Amino acid sequence: MIRFLIVIAVIGASALIFGWLADNPGTLSVDWFGWRIETSTLVAILAVLSFATVIFLITVALRLLIRGPGEVSLFMRNRRTARGHKAVARGLVAVGAGDTRAALRAAQEAQSTLGEQPITLLLRSQAAQLAGDRDGAKASFKRMLEVPETRALGLRGLYVEANRSGDREAARLVAAEAVKTDPGLPWAASAVLDDQSRAGDWDAAIETIARNADQRVIDRPTSKRLRAVVRTAQAIERADSDPEAAKAFALEAHGLAPDLVPAAALAARLSSASGDVKKATRILEAAWRIAPHPDLAAAYVRVRPGDAAMDRLKRAKALAGLVPNTPEATLAVAAAALEARQFSDARAMLSTVSAGTPSERICFLMAQLADAEDNIGEARQWAQRAVIAPRDPAWCADGYVSDRWLPVSPVTGKLDAFSWKVPVEAAPGTVLPGIALPEVPPAPETAARLPAPVIDVTPASAPPVATNVPAANGAAQSDPPAKPGIDSSHLPDDPGPDPGTPAKKRGFRLFTGGRS
Repeated sequence: MIRFLIVIAVIGASALIFGWLADNPGTLSVDWFGWRIETSTLVAILAVLSFATVIFLITVALRLLIRGPGEVSLFMRNRRTARGHKAVARGLVAVGAGDTRAALRAAQEAQSTLGEQPITLLLRSQAAQLAGDRDGAKASFKRMLEVPETRALGLRGLYVEANRSGDREAARLVAAEAVKTDPGLPWAASAVLDDQSRAGDWDAAIETIARNADQRVIDRPTSKRLRAVVRTAQAIERADSDPEAAKAFALEAHGLAPDLVPAAALAARLSSASGDVKKATRILEAAWRIAPHPDLAAAYVRVRPGDAAMDRLKRAKALAGLVPNTPEATLAVAAAALEARQFSDARAMLSTVSAGTPSERICFLMAQLADAEDNIGEARQWAQRAVIAPRDPAWCADGYVSDRWLPVSPVTGKLDAFSWKVPVEAAPGTVLPGIALPEVPPAPETAARLPAPVIDVTPASAPPVATNVPAANGAAQSDPPAKPGIDSSHLPDDPGPDPGTPAKKRGFRLFTGGRS
């Protein structure tokens, strides 16, 4: 609206000016090189405007003649570039959608229109990877190395291809070159650290961790944790050959990561071996308050070599008092009480954790307790129950379950990959097909309130079932076959002979450990 009013105002002003000049024509006289020109003012103004218009048109024509070809070429080039960018966009969408043919077609079109630009090389490499053309993808990534802007991208692609083909040496070399190109590349820094850890080059790993922290690839807490893991690995390697150096490494690791259980247990064991029992005790107590763990409990009760079983039981109770009402504390006291042959204390402790669905470890402790009390029927029941019990936590990394902590994952080579958790297998409470869950005899205080159980006697023709039962030290042993002369009228899980029947001498024991 404002522009329209301005145009109307300009037209109106022009009309007024030209009307006034028509009413007052005047006379304009010019003498130039012997020529005398006389005309009206209006005609003179119109002549000047006409001359200016002609000059302008001539200038435009000359400009078109001079700059026209370049502008036409620029227009065509921009049009070609726009078509190439559209092809790149289509190709990236096709790669994301998994359309191999469309991706290859778009990559070829982008290459022909844009040439070997970074975006076209990326599209061509991704299309080749999608089509399974490893050689083509490697060729594209190698071309990226020639351009400084795409060198890091080319190294990343070559690293991925080397890992896919299983060429660890090539992957290691590419990662090292990437770190030289840009020390702040997270993937390269992590890959170099994993390679050094897998090879056991701990000194180089310490330097890499420090460089990654300086480049802000990792934060300070992560840097301290990784350094603690490396120092723990060094301590484990030198524990037998150089105990003093191993002790220094373990103490440093414990200072960097107080919650790292292997570092605390090893530092305490080496300190105790060197005669510093108080320091070993402080280390284990500090780690126990952060993360109660069976390795810490085992090291704590044996922190002073030569202690009697009752002394170890007292230490277990003292440790349990630091973090009360935890399953690990209860099991530590129960194991120590069982070793000291304080069966009433052991049963009192285990009764608090054996209700519901106890784990393998609890079942085996209950079986060992029953065997120590000469209750073979209950021992066999708990041993059978352990077969289908939920698994206890273990050191796990990338699906690999280890009986001890390792600094590096044997699957991926990643540093600090192991964590203490329950292995992922089956849902808790799952009963294996063909195995019936045996009933546990009720506690003495509740036996009077429960009805008498009905025992389903298995026919004598049923085949015996052999059960592998781990012993107290973790080794598996099989139940011995039935010997001739043993009364077969009782089930394997029968509590014993009927009242009044003469007791028979036992031919074997389920658990042989723990006897004094």
